[in-house]
Amino acid sequence: MVQASLYGGRDSKVVVLNEKNFKTEVLDSDEMWFLEFYAPWCGHCKQLTPTWEKVAKNLKGVVKVGAIDADAEQALGQKYGIQGFPTIKFLGFNKKKPPIAYEGQRGSEDMIGFAMNKVSEGIKHRVSGKKDKSGGKAQG
Repeated sequence: MVQASLYGGRDSKVVVLNEKNFKTEVLDSDEMWFLEFYAPWCGHCKQLTPTWEKVAKNLKGVVKVGAIDADAEQALGQKYGIQGFPTIKFLGFNKKKPPIAYEGQRGSEDMIGFAMNKVSEGIKHRVSGKKDKSGGKAQG
């Protein structure tokens, strides 16, 4: 039995990502991305779905919010070291830097606050002329 995707409904603001569109949508973009790697059978992933939708709705136009079914897209999961579900990562302006692992609380306000802090840091680096240093491990 094939599991249905947790995202991609008509009103969803979450971008459904896969092997075919990941490079063009994410890596080739000049936008910041907040990504959830999930498995459709995962109970914690199912619980996170409405919160992730809220995050996407509130960050619309500021940070792109995407979801990858890492069960179906195993190569992407492997590339980003996904070992459990859900795993949330943040990619800054510089896609050559490793993504930041989000390890904070799973409430929408916490996640939106984290993303906004990363946006602020990325813009400060742009304004100062320094290269974006986003990468490494998130605090919180």
